[in-house]
Amino acid sequence: MDGTAISNYICNKPMKLFISVSILLFTLCSCKNERRKVLETWENGNPKLERTSFQGDNSKFVERRFYRNGLIEYEINFKDSLKDGNAVYFYKNEKKKSQENYSNGKLNGDVIEYFENGTLKVTGKFENNEPVGITKRFYENGKIEKEVFYKGNKIPYLVNYWDTLGNQQIKNGSGKIMQRTTLNNIAVREEGFYIDTMRVGTWKYYDLRTGKLIQECDFENNRPTTVRNM
Repeated sequence: MDGTAISNYICNKPMKLFISVSILLFTLCSCKNERRKVLETWENGNPKLERTSFQGDNSKFVERRFYRNGLIEYEINFKDSLKDGNAVYFYKNEKKKSQENYSNGKLNGDVIEYFENGTLKVTGKFENNEPVGITKRFYENGKIEKEVFYKGNKIPYLVNYWDTLGNQQIKNGSGKIMQRTTLNNIAVREEGFYIDTMRVGTWKYYDLRTGKLIQECDFENNRPTTVRNM
């Protein structure tokens, strides 16, 4: 080590020591201001539910729930016993399941959901507990499935839709769609037309197991008018 390197080492060592001590003191003070309480435990002794409060502000606390193996299931911020701030949920494989934001107990802001493999599932926005604007849904393979528009009345208006291969079936609210859904707890394929985001005409529903047509439903301006069971 030459003279310059030795000089730099000597000069920098006190600064590094000061930074390390400062970080340690900050951590200790932060921990001291937090009060962690285990509310429930699993039979193996691992915490199941815990709450962390903060000295000087009893109105705020963080609630964490854990899986039996000790991994976190969710972490939610509260204020005055109402959800306030971030709420994050996790799968058992430690990957993030969803992330929400609350204000005074109501959903406000961005909402994001993920598949268990980590790919994006849903993105949307809420105001006062109601979805607003564009909500996007994705397939597990990462391709976009649909874009739905909310006008503040909780009614979704389908704007764009793609099948699993990326072929667009609905564009700017119009087109013919074929998609999987459920009907009376039966997995079905539904087929029908949209015009200006509204269901119109006769929609058909086929049992996915047998391929047979089991129901027809006539729509007018997005409202069912006649239902025929086969």
